[in-house]
Order: sequence, then structure tokens, then C-alpha cells
Amino acid sequence: GAATTVFHGWTLAMGLVWPCLDSGWLRTLAASVHYVGFAIASAWSVGAFGAALHEARKREEKLDRLERKRRASTEGWRKADDARWHEKVVELAGRGVTLEKLLDFYEGLGSKHMKHFDPSKHRTADVVRQTIIPMSSGEKASLAQVLMDGQPTRASKMVTHNWANLFRDLIAAVLADALGSAEFGDIAELLDRNQIGKIRVWLQDLGKLHDTYWICAFAVNQHSVICGGNPYGDKDPVLNIEHPTCSCGLDKKWNTMPPTIKVDETELSIPCEVNKFDDMMKLLAASDPNFEQVVAIDSEFNLFTRAWCVAELVAAHEMGLRQNLKLQSQANLQDYEDTLKKLDIRKMQASRKEDVDEILRKIDSPEDFNEELRNLLLNDLIPAWKNIDTSVQVERIDWALRRAMLQAGEPDAWEPSSAPEAGPSLLTMALRFVQGWMALS
Repeated sequence: GAATTVFHGWTLAMGLVWPCLDSGWLRTLAASVHYVGFAIASAWSVGAFGAALHEARKREEKLDRLERKRRASTEGWRKADDARWHEKVVELAGRGVTLEKLLDFYEGLGSKHMKHFDPSKHRTADVVRQTIIPMSSGEKASLAQVLMDGQPTRASKMVTHNWANLFRDLIAAVLADALGSAEFGDIAELLDRNQIGKIRVWLQDLGKLHDTYWICAFAVNQHSVICGGNPYGDKDPVLNIEHPTCSCGLDKKWNTMPPTIKVDETELSIPCEVNKFDDMMKLLAASDPNFEQVVAIDSEFNLFTRAWCVAELVAAHEMGLRQNLKLQSQANLQDYEDTLKKLDIRKMQASRKEDVDEILRKIDSPEDFNEELRNLLLNDLIPAWKNIDTSVQVERIDWALRRAMLQAGEPDAWEPSSAPEAGPSLLTMALRFVQGWMALS
């Protein structure tokens, strides 16, 4: 813990200081503290080493299990018998968006688009209605296709997220993933401080600006599903008026609209874009050994009440994908961890009853599914997020220090040369120096 880290740091300091002291008795005292501390630390480290070795073995076993699942999923993948179905799956898989385009889009909110945009109030659903749909209405296509100039773009990561989440937090979670941070709270604060330019330079320096992500709000053609109606009268939280509807006139393609194919005695629409997420994930996983899932967890953990999100979590686990949880903060997790023990797929929600029915249709036993879901979260993903390695703990401290320096009026704390892993940050260098001592705790 922190006390252990301080102890080791103090022992190190005494070892550096005592040879430089002039006073004999001070040198003796400092040297004594150093050597006694070193002896205690050595004895202390024996138990810590054993525990660390045990955790390392557990992680290795987990990786082996995932690799076996991944290999079985890849080897077992087959394209759909119906060529039209497979063609739509391939089309959806090609709707990734680069981080550069995501930053361009976010930077335009409040200026070029949605001038009343408030990052502390507007949800992803609001941005879809107020900006994503209007921006793509001319082409009657997904915004991903518009942003990427019609070029099919395979994503390297799929983002599972909740539309009721703040849109700022969704973007912050994606950026946190690219920057190697387990938490997105500090990234969200940077967005609020209009530090997008600095984030852009960081990503450029890290070679991540052209990394691609699949985000349903951008990737699904909203004009083929929801644009023409607002059945629940959803309102803009700032203007307090109902969201507008789109008059593009494109035919809507829901889950069972013809033409269809029969799957397990159910007729499924071929042109529909919201009934093929599993197939698309399997295709991307089979064609890219590094394909991963990013789980952008909202600050109120509502993601785990949404049927599609939970289905994607379990599907990714069964495929052996690496799953990267992005939380606002560790304190936020502590507030909601107990609620995860009561999850029940039968009580989860979706915008349309048909979507819940579609998900439940694929589940043989809801009880077994619930047990598997709770086990995945409580015994796998959440513990893995908590027990991150020392290097990530160092990055957390580094981010916290930068945040404190910025609040104290020191903008240099956020200079691009100080970006995580992008340059010789004095903060990072100092923290790396004590990394070995943290590993003993």
C-alpha cells in the first residue's frame, strides 16, 4: 500500500543522503536507517514476491483460456449461407472511425454543430438526434461513412456503450483507451477545458491518431432505423424541447422486415443493421487477431441495465476477445459494485421490445446466463481492472499530479512533451523511479 511505498522511498533516500553528510553522527544515523530499512524491506519482499508470483500465474492462466477461446472462435467462424446477409455484415464491419475524425467531430460540437451543446448534460442519445442524424441526412448513410468519405474502414476495437451516457464521457473513454489510461475522468476534464489540441498532439506522437473504433451511434445508419420518429417524446436537456425528427424518407429496416432469412424458427431481416452485431464481431475477430472490445461504463453504471450492452459483453467473452473496461474512477466503481451482484438479463431494457426479445431468443437459460454474467464481471473483469500492474498505477498517479498542477495554474503540466509515454516527463520519470518499491507493496 501507500505506507509501504513511503517506507521504501524513505529507505532509498537515506541511502542516497548519508554518504554526503559532513557530520559523523548524522552519517551514522542515516546509514543505520538505510541498512536496517533495507533488511526489513528484503524480508518484507519475500511474501510480496510470492503473492505477485501467484497473481502472475493467475493472469497467465486467464490469458491461456482467452487464447483458446479466441482460437476456437476464429477457426469455427463461417460466413453466412445467405450472400446478402454476409454482404451486410461485411459492410457494417467496415464502418470504423479514426480518432482523428472523432476529435474533429467533438471539437465541432458547440460551434459548427449543436451550438447549445453542454458536455455536462447532453447524452449520446441527444447528440445522435441533434447532430449525427442531421449531419448524415443528405447522404442517408451512417455518420461513419460520411466522416470517412465513404471509404470502408475496418475497426481495430469495438466500443460497447450506453446511449444514456454523457457523450463527453463516451469520447473520453475512447481517448483514455488510446492513451493507455484505465480511467476516463481526467480525460473528460481535459475535454471540458478545451484541451483537444493537446490531446490531438499526444495521439499523433504516440502514433494513435489513425487508430479505428467501431461505435454504434456512428456506425449504424440511423436513417434506416430511428430518424423518422421520436415515440417516447425525448427532449433536449438544455432546450427542454422534443428532439426533431428527420424527413429523409429512407425506408426503415427493423428486425423482421423483409426480405428475411429464417434463424432458429425466427424470420430475421437481411437489410436490418441492428440484428447483426454478433456476426460482425465474429467477422472482425476472425480477420484481426488483435481485435478488442472497449467497455465505456457510464458514471451511474446504467450500461449494465441495457440488454444490448450486456449481450455484447458476454459475446465478446465467449469469442475470447480482450475486454478493456473504462471507468470514470476507482471511487465510482466502489459506489456501484454491489449492484452488479443483482444483474438479471430478464430485467434489462432496450429502446424497443423487439430488441429484448431478439436477445432473449438466443439465451437457452436466463439463470445460467445471469450466473455467467455475474461471474464474468465480479470474478474476472472487475478484479482485473482493480489489480492492474504497477506501470498503470504509476500512470494513474501521473494523471492525478498533472490534474492538480493544472488546477494550480501550471499549464505546462499538460504540454504535449509531457503526454503519457510520449516524452521525458519529469513526473513520469520520478514515478518510474519509485515503481520498483511500489511493486513490493
